[in-house]
Amino acid sequence: MKCTKVVQRLTILLLLIILSSCSDLIDKNISKSTLIIQSPPDNFTTNNFNVPFIWNALDGADNYHFQIAKPNFDSIQQLILDTITTATQYTAALLSGIYQWRISAENGSSTTAFITRRLNVDTNSNLSGQLFIVTAPSANFITNNAIINFSWQAFPSANLYEFTLTDQNNNTLQDKIIPSTVLIDTLTSGSFYWAVRALNTSNNTTTQYSTARLLTINTTTPAVSTPLSPPNNSIDTNGIILTWQRPSGIVGDSIIVSNDSTFQNNNLNYYTTGSSSYLLPPLSLNVKYFWRLRSQDAAGNLSVYSAVYSFTVNH
Repeated sequence: MKCTKVVQRLTILLLLIILSSCSDLIDKNISKSTLIIQSPPDNFTTNNFNVPFIWNALDGADNYHFQIAKPNFDSIQQLILDTITTATQYTAALLSGIYQWRISAENGSSTTAFITRRLNVDTNSNLSGQLFIVTAPSANFITNNAIINFSWQAFPSANLYEFTLTDQNNNTLQDKIIPSTVLIDTLTSGSFYWAVRALNTSNNTTTQYSTARLLTINTTTPAVSTPLSPPNNSIDTNGIILTWQRPSGIVGDSIIVSNDSTFQNNNLNYYTTGSSSYLLPPLSLNVKYFWRLRSQDAAGNLSVYSAVYSFTVNH
């Protein structure tokens, strides 16, 4: 009888431990939470095509379901937008008209009720003074790919777009008029500024240029990091911390560890880190190990391999 009670108590204790360990894996129930909207207020009227929607982050939410309908969700003539985003803001370019927009917060197991608001966009086809926002690439984008995909949202009442590309001295390298919202171009290595504006040729008006974004194309092989410790051919105990010195411009390193000095066998271990040191897992005793580095810069270029260092684990 005592044995049965002990088993029962142990079973309950085990269940409590399991439930406790799983608690971090269970999504918070946000179904009764209220999402707080910052802007725009209900029944807002604007004479700008670009409308910024902003809300507060909700504790426990993974993403947000954002929709815009015309004229309202009870009698939808056009669903302008239906998107899931992890951000807490979204800017949409809208034609003149009456709209409803709504947003709810979501996670893997629950969702809040939609918050719905009314919006009136009161504009005409005159684009003068309107702000223009581009989509990609992001500001200060760095890449080793010379083929660049430029993109932006379609702007209301615009039938053409003007794309401009300048060097860092503000010398114009390109000035193109195109009808689409995408431009794929091949550029040389270097740093550039690019911007776009919308045009309406029926009334000869244009938006402002978008804020110029810096773009850097770098295809140069970077310098490699230099191994520092443990010293080459050293004998060490388990718990080895590899360290190295990084040259300027390096953002990450790959570490290759092997018991083969040529790194040709299948017994290779790869580690990546944004730091300049790495704690190795326990290794086999009385085995000579070899390690080397390969570095990567912000553009994604890879260096050559570093010099090879070795060590032996004796206990």
